Amino acid sequence: MPYNSGMSHATLVLPFGLPLPEVAGDLAKVMQTPSLALLLARARRSALPFDDSQRLLPHEQWLAARCALLPAGPGQRFLVHPTHVQVTRKHLVMADWRQLDLDDEEARALHAAAAPLCEELGITLSYGNASTWQMRADQWTGIDTASPDIATGENLSDYTPTGANALALRKLQNEIQMLWFQHPVNTARELRGQAPVNGCWIWAPPAPSQPAVVHASPAPYGLDLPAAPAPGQGGSIYLDSLSGPALRGDWGSWLAEIDRLEQTWFAPLLAALRSGSLRQLRLILSDRQRLAAFDLRPTSLYQFWHRPSLQALSQ
Repeated sequence: MPYNSGMSHATLVLPFGLPLPEVAGDLAKVMQTPSLALLLARARRSALPFDDSQRLLPHEQWLAARCALLPAGPGQRFLVHPTHVQVTRKHLVMADWRQLDLDDEEARALHAAAAPLCEELGITLSYGNASTWQMRADQWTGIDTASPDIATGENLSDYTPTGANALALRKLQNEIQMLWFQHPVNTARELRGQAPVNGCWIWAPPAPSQPAVVHASPAPYGLDLPAAPAPGQGGSIYLDSLSGPALRGDWGSWLAEIDRLEQTWFAPLLAALRSGSLRQLRLILSDRQRLAAFDLRPTSLYQFWHRPSLQALSQ
């Protein structure tokens, strides 16, 4: 999704637009993003608040406050993501669910196997797409869950569900895991050298507290969000293409993607600010522990004493 030149004001949200501090300096040396460097240097920076106690990443808290991450409907609802869990010497680690490379036929077969197990418990498991399903379990209220992204690459024991009915949820996860252990889908995947789908992540995003129009590309968690604003329409644009590479520590892919964003977003946004057609721009960048806003108006570009710099990425 490229920048729409008809917008007069825009908020651009880039999850993991802030690389990890330990690699930010080295990445800045090889980034080919002169427009981003100028925007960051001339912007007014502020730290945005987020709740450390929530088991959501900072950018997920921003999105959840504005969008219903779960489809509308009655009852207690959850999102379900097929996953691959690795056993290390000390604990269990979940791989990035975006990289599972699970096609629709495989996902539907795994869903068909798990759905009757859920039905026996009075739970409805609905198929969404290959990576995201929905589950209705009205009896499972009061469960505190974590997003899959905050748990990815971490010790899973730190992010298991808690609360009065959490034990029942974890039991269902274990039963699905055993059901899929020797499923033909996984047998075929292992023969092809692919990671088996040996688990699922179940979580319940919070309801939005500040409903707003958010455009997204790609749409996170299978949400049905518009990809781009209509001509003349402003709003928030959520670009989630950096999350996967950052969570995997694949900084080569992260560099390639942010270089692409330079051409499709940063350079056009800078040109629009210079021409005055874009009157207000906010960039929101995050990592696992930071959520920072960079605010600009056309007059911000007159601060010639601030040389283009990517230093803000490591601050």
